[in-house]
Parts: sequence; C-alpha cells; structure tokens
Amino acid sequence: MADATRTDTPRRIQRKRTKGWKMPDNTVSVTRPGEFGNPFSVSKVSNLTLGEAEWWVTAPGESILWRYRTKGEAIAASVKAFEGWLALPQQRRLRDRAAFALRGKHLACWCPVGSPCHGDVLLRLANAPAAQEGEKPNG
Repeated sequence: MADATRTDTPRRIQRKRTKGWKMPDNTVSVTRPGEFGNPFSVSKVSNLTLGEAEWWVTAPGESILWRYRTKGEAIAASVKAFEGWLALPQQRRLRDRAAFALRGKHLACWCPVGSPCHGDVLLRLANAPAAQEGEKPNG
C-alpha cells in the first residue's frame, strides 16, 4: 500500500544541458529516441509564402501531420497525438511496459515543467491505481 504521507510524488523533471546537472535519483528519461519518447515531433519551419515561421508536427518517417502558427499549439497537438497513439490496441505492450517501468518514478524530458508534455501522459498511466496493482508485463 502506498504511504499517504509520502511527499516525493512522481513528477516531471526538465532535463538540462547545464554543466554539472544530473538527473535526480529515482528519475527515468522519457526523451527520444528512447522507448518512452514521443514519436510525434515538433519543428519550426520557415514558410516563405507567408513570410513567417510555422510549427509542424511530424510522425515517424517524417510525414507532416499538422501545421500551426504557434509552438504552443504544435506542442499541445503533439502531446494529444501521443496520448491517442498510446491508447491504440497495438500499443498495449508499450502501455504495460510503461506502467511497470515508470511507476513511482520521476520522468525527465526536455519540455519545460508546466507546459504540455507527453511525460505527463506517461505519469498518469504509470501511477494510475490499476497500474499499481498490476504485475510485471510479458514481452
């Protein structure tokens, strides 16, 4: 049973490239290209027709899924796409592995804390009550 007084609740950590920075104990990286990285990437692209930049959300294999005017909109769409993709029946093994491997851990990603991030989706999955009762997944 979980300790109700525990103050070190699993949370998202922003990775940094600052000299001397280390990931905190009990933290797992969920960045690309790792197993738990978001396959939907966001990139800034200059649009010569509009004379300004656009933000693209792309899927594995570099196909463009959506174009946005702001980075925030593109990031939100990327996280929503990840959540929908993770819910697909063919992602069951990945969900099971994530629930087991990430339960009770802090998750580190490059996204700023407080902004949308696929790590938040993984935190909810890994720390859901049903995930805490499960056993080690097969595969």
